[in-house]
Amino acid sequence: MKALLFLLIAGLLLGTVPSHAKLQPLTDDEMSNVYGSADLASSLLFMFEVRRVSGQPMTGVEVMNHLQAVSKAFGITLENITVVGERYGSLQMTVIKDGKTISTTQLPSHFDSIYIGTVRAGDGASLGSIEIQNLNIAGQITVTVH
Repeated sequence: MKALLFLLIAGLLLGTVPSHAKLQPLTDDEMSNVYGSADLASSLLFMFEVRRVSGQPMTGVEVMNHLQAVSKAFGITLENITVVGERYGSLQMTVIKDGKTISTTQLPSHFDSIYIGTVRAGDGASLGSIEIQNLNIAGQITVTVH
């Protein structure tokens, strides 16, 4: 059995042929059909599965990490983020996929402050920083994943 496995792996390694990708620019019509949400959706679904299994609410740091991922997909970089004084209230987020509720988790509904040290568009210089103080959020957030 080991000999067969060795021969199979050796054959795969010896039988590989170098290949080259030809990257070509997309037309405007092709670009209009490109969506950058697949990785974000996978990340969100994974995070909600972890929350469902652990039974723990999402932390402010996790919320900001996902905000960083979403903003990066749109060419905006958020760096040096600090979250202070998060508290939980009635704010919840529900994720729906294919018409079925995947998970609902509690989110922080109050932050004493959120500081984003650097905001950058593309590869350009920093646009500055953002500081939000005494943020209160109420309601229900529903995210539908396609």
